[in-house]
Amino acid sequence: MSTVSFPSLQGVMDEEAQVRRACQEMSKSFNALITAHKQHRASTGDARTSSHAKQASLIESFLSGIVQQLVQYEGTRALVRSASSSDSGADTARTQDVARRFSFPMHRVGIFERGVAWEKERNARLAEVRLKKHEAETAPPPARRPSQWDHVQSVMRRQRLEEEELKRKADKEAERLQAEEARARAQLVARAAAEAKLTEEAQREDAAIEAAIKRQQAEAARRKAEADRLAREARAAAAREAERKKAEVHAAFGTKGLERRGSMPNKMVWRVNSPSGLTGNVAHEYRVKDKLTGTRGVSFVMGQSVEQQEEIVQCVLFDQDVFDEHKAALWWQENEHRFAAQQRKNAAAAAAAAAMHQGKPAAAALAAAGRALSSASLAALPAVNRADKQLGGAQNIPPSAPISEMPGGLKRTPSAMLKSS
Repeated sequence: MSTVSFPSLQGVMDEEAQVRRACQEMSKSFNALITAHKQHRASTGDARTSSHAKQASLIESFLSGIVQQLVQYEGTRALVRSASSSDSGADTARTQDVARRFSFPMHRVGIFERGVAWEKERNARLAEVRLKKHEAETAPPPARRPSQWDHVQSVMRRQRLEEEELKRKADKEAERLQAEEARARAQLVARAAAEAKLTEEAQREDAAIEAAIKRQQAEAARRKAEADRLAREARAAAAREAERKKAEVHAAFGTKGLERRGSMPNKMVWRVNSPSGLTGNVAHEYRVKDKLTGTRGVSFVMGQSVEQQEEIVQCVLFDQDVFDEHKAALWWQENEHRFAAQQRKNAAAAAAAAAMHQGKPAAAALAAAGRALSSASLAALPAVNRADKQLGGAQNIPPSAPISEMPGGLKRTPSAMLKSS
């Protein structure tokens, strides 16, 4: 059995290039033929001539040549691909099988079949067009209707036309009414939806306003309750403070409290020593400021003691522009120790004077006064020592002096001003 020899790959590629060039040349020739055919048809109409038949045969031969070239080209490429995919030392039977497959007639490829189908469809369309054109050319002209009786119409036809016109108008009116009704219903639905939305929004706003009002009322009630509570607490605190101040005033000045006299306007008077223990000598009665503490609004009314013939404090005057009863009580609680010794001595002298006035023997009265003075002095000694330590040493109230030698701010106050009140 003889073996089949295959062309080389380079030869196949050269042949492929030649086929491509041939196809390009045939495509150019085909385009030229198509252009000439169109020009001929434009100049001579659609009449079938011998030249047209010749051109059609040339086109058919050209297409068949293209198809044959493509078939040969595709078969050669398939053969070369099959041969190149096998090894050089492969079995000879496989090569013979490939050659045997290509020895049979080649089937048409897809492009040829599509070309043939397109040609058939084209011929069918052309035949249909030619038939319609022929029928149009050979058809008899339409018969002309005489216009003599055009104005004549049948009564039944007129009635039928009127009925049809009325029906058409009725249908049109019904459609219009239906459209208007549908539009009205849509508007009603839209209006109802808008009203419902507005109502819902209004309800929400009313609910929000009502909730805000309730919150404000609750807040106002809470604030009022808080204010009432604070007011009650403030009143209770003020009452407690007033009671405390009243208790302090009562503890300092007793139940009688401070005196207010018309002869001493704007002054509160607290009597330190009883007038029965004083001589009542006007020359030794005057008013002096508190030089020890220098407190503003405090002054003393001085007088002469009957027992020891020395000047002592009769009364303490508090200026109402500076002091009230509570401040005066606080001042007296802080400075009461300064007047304790004088009070005890004056009390003993007053007791002796009272005893003499009642007719008791003078010796018994003096002995009783001496005993009272001794016991009072012994009892007051620790307090006097503490007062001396607090004041930095004992400071005695200076004796009385003539008016010309009194320091600035001192005034003489008659005892009649105190006694008359």
